[in-house]
Amino acid sequence: MIIGSGRKKVKSIIEETGVESIYTQSNGVVKITARDLASLEKTKAIILNLTMVPKIGDIFRNCEIKSIVAFGAFVEIAPGCEGLCHISELSSDILPKVEDAYNVGDRVDVKLIEATHFPL
Repeated sequence: MIIGSGRKKVKSIIEETGVESIYTQSNGVVKITARDLASLEKTKAIILNLTMVPKIGDIFRNCEIKSIVAFGAFVEIAPGCEGLCHISELSSDILPKVEDAYNVGDRVDVKLIEATHFPL
């Protein structure tokens, strides 16, 4: 869902990208009015990320590590959607601590191998 309370989300996307309007039809089709292709493409990418439903096997590129815990790292695969990357999956080498190889803010590619919950 991209509308949000009082169309806040739509308004913030319009402000961020500079498109003229975003209209969501009752059948779920989203129409974007833009003056240039760059702002249209940026808006499209944001909306696709917001409405994406991850599936097992999906690969996500350039994901930011949001936090590190003893057993792994939480990685943001889409805006507002984080997942745990277990320490055993972070490297082909044995890592005593995640911090030995990664820091918060680092970017990694991840593959979704298991899912227990996705926000609606």
